Amino acid sequence: MLSPAQMLEVTPHVGDWGTAFQLDVLVKDPDDVDDEGLTIPDDLTTATLVELIFDPPGGPAFVRTAQVITPTAPARVQYVWVPGDIRTHGRWRAQPHVVKPGADYRGRAVDFDVLPNLGPPASWRDPRAASVELYMPQASVVFT
Repeated sequence: MLSPAQMLEVTPHVGDWGTAFQLDVLVKDPDDVDDEGLTIPDDLTTATLVELIFDPPGGPAFVRTAQVITPTAPARVQYVWVPGDIRTHGRWRAQPHVVKPGADYRGRAVDFDVLPNLGPPASWRDPRAASVELYMPQASVVFT
């Protein structure tokens, strides 16, 4: 799960768009000689490319260009969801990919949850319907 420093401002739901996913870019601490998984904030001042790799449950993973919000400690990047990005609920993973002069690497991956919806937005309902129908998303539905 995300650490408190990496928490999302808004918990995303299936179909959300226009909200921001922000992530602190952390890399392996060079002083971590015991390989305990210690991390430090990255410095994105010279970054020429910053991407976020998203891996939803059941895949496939996809890549989106991220915007650098703060380039130094904590180095924070942001991606604003667009329609069609969030198609499945469950445990997702996100990992930053950074390119700088002389370096091309991935930062620490994090887990986050995407929540299901209780029903369709009002705009999806048929105004001619005499009663409210329950919307039950099926796990076997494949979005293309």
